[in-house]
Amino acid sequence: MKRYILLLAIALTAVSCVKTKITNEGEYPLIEFGSTFYTVYPGGSADIYVGCSKAPLEDLVFNLSFSGDAVPGKDFECPESVTIYAGTTSCYFSFKDKGLARGVEVGISLDAPKGWRTGINSRTVVAMSTQEQLIYSFSYKEGVLNEALPVTVNLIGELSGKDFIADDDIRVPLACFSRIEDFLEVPEIIVPKGKSSGSTMIRLTDENWQGNEVLVLTVDSEEKRFVPSNDYAEIKLFARGLQTPDKLLGLWRFRSVYDLEELELWFTEMDDDPDLLPVHNDDFKLEFYIDGDKVMLRPSGPGDFNNFFRECEVSLAEPMNLTAQGYKLGRHTTFESNQFIADALEAYQTNTYYSLSVANRAFSSETEELGPATIVFRLTVNGDLCMEFRDYDNASLFGENWWDPDKFDPDMFGFASRFIKVE
Repeated sequence: MKRYILLLAIALTAVSCVKTKITNEGEYPLIEFGSTFYTVYPGGSADIYVGCSKAPLEDLVFNLSFSGDAVPGKDFECPESVTIYAGTTSCYFSFKDKGLARGVEVGISLDAPKGWRTGINSRTVVAMSTQEQLIYSFSYKEGVLNEALPVTVNLIGELSGKDFIADDDIRVPLACFSRIEDFLEVPEIIVPKGKSSGSTMIRLTDENWQGNEVLVLTVDSEEKRFVPSNDYAEIKLFARGLQTPDKLLGLWRFRSVYDLEELELWFTEMDDDPDLLPVHNDDFKLEFYIDGDKVMLRPSGPGDFNNFFRECEVSLAEPMNLTAQGYKLGRHTTFESNQFIADALEAYQTNTYYSLSVANRAFSSETEELGPATIVFRLTVNGDLCMEFRDYDNASLFGENWWDPDKFDPDMFGFASRFIKVE
C-alpha cells in the first residue's frame, strides 16, 4: 500500500512537471513582424517593424534569415541581426534596394531567441512595388502667406514620364518645417483620378497672428513612392499674417512698371498710343504714415500717378477686378497672376486689397472726379512694394481700343509698378 502511494505521488509529480513545462512554454512572450508584406521602390528602402508582447529586461538580439532568388549585398542590403533594446517593445530595421528586379521577392524570417516564441507573422516578404515611383514638383518656389496660400504639386511617372495620369485618387502628404506649426493648417494634397496634379490650401489658423517666419514645405519623405524633382522640390513660404495698413508705413519711391516694353507693345498692336500711358513716374513717392488711429497715404514728387492719388486714409478692402483665373484666399487677399509681373519675375502673387478714402477716379490731369477707390499693395518676398490699380473711371484716356467700360482689365490697366523703400 505504501509503495502504491509512493508510485502514485511520483506519477503525479511527473505529470505536474510536464503540465508546468507546457504552461511556461505557452507563456513565452511573442516576437513577430508588423506585417507579412512590404514594398520598395527602385533605389528606395522599406522600414520593417518588429514588435514583441513584453519589454525585455535586457537587450534582445535575434537573427534574420533570407530566402528567394535575390542575393544579399548585391540586390539588397539588410542586417542579419536586429536588436530590441531593454525596456522597449519594438524596433525597425531597413531593407534597401540595390537592384532588385520587379517580380522578385525576398523572404525574411526571424529566429526567436531562447525564452521567446514567434507569432503568426514570423515571416515577411519584401518585393519591388508594382506601382511606378512618382517624381513630384511644386508650381512655384516662394510665396507669401498672409491669410492662406494654395499649393499645387505636379507628378510625372518613373516609367510613364509626362504621360502619367492617376489610376485612382493619390494622397500626397506634406511636411512643413516651421516654428509656428501650431498656427498652421497643412492638409494633404489629393491628385484626383485621371489627373497628374492636385492642390491644397495652407492656412493660418489664427487670423490675428502676426510675424515674419520662414517655412519650408515639401512632400513627406516617409512616403517612399514620391521622389523630389531636380527643381521645385520644395516651397519657401514667408508667413507674415494679414498685411494690415500699418505694415506699409514708410516712404516708397517709384522704381519701374513691370515689363513696360511688353505692356507698350500690347497697346501698340491694338493701335493705341503707348505715349498716353501713365508710366512716367521717376521720383514719384508714396508715404504711409500714422495719424491718430488711422493709416494715411500722401503722394509727392512728379509723375503721372499724381493724376490719381490724393492724400487719403488707407484701410483693408474686399477684392475686386481680379486677374483671369485669380481667386480669393480670405476676406482681403487673393491669389493671382498678373501677366506682366509673371513675365518679368513672379509667376503668382498673393495680393492684399485696400480702400483709399479718396482718389481722382478720372485719373486725369485735366478732370477731377473725387471718390473712394480700391487698390492692391503687396509687399514682395524681397521687401519691395508692388502697386496695382483696380478701380477708376478712365473713359479710354489711356487706350481707346483696349478700354472696356463694362469690365476693368487689371492686366492692361493695373499698371503694376514696383516701389523701393527710402531709408
